[in-house]
Amino acid sequence: MNKKQYWTRFTIIVALCGVVTTLEQKVAWSLTESIDAKILWQADGPINKDDYVRFYLSHPYLKDGKSSYPLNKRVACVTGDILKTVERDLYCNGEKIATALTHTSGGKPLDPFQWNGPIPDGKVFLLGDHVESFDSRYWGFRDVDELQRLVKLI
Repeated sequence: MNKKQYWTRFTIIVALCGVVTTLEQKVAWSLTESIDAKILWQADGPINKDDYVRFYLSHPYLKDGKSSYPLNKRVACVTGDILKTVERDLYCNGEKIATALTHTSGGKPLDPFQWNGPIPDGKVFLLGDHVESFDSRYWGFRDVDELQRLVKLI
């Protein structure tokens, strides 16, 4: 291999590494059935109701108390919306959005998040699209500042 071939290949490899690094930071994969999306793209802009988002969560039910990979959920209720809990049913602005389960699929008891009133400033309520999703029904609001907005690709 001559010098020109070497530098051409080197340049291509460095460029490919840059593309892969960028994609790794921008692409979100949904590894579970929690949301109705498999591949999502990180996008700029304000987070609105029904947007998908990515974040990390600390919770005793997660391995070592925190997620080792980002979780992806859908924004179900935003700042100023009225969230109401009636037994295990949750309503956003009077519309039923979810029912909290009594136990995990592994049999651990689940305590539902309780709230009756407007969602505080800078907070959102997140849901998965699957009935057994581990989401805000059990751990409450998330700060908008902690979230990365995602757009569904597939």
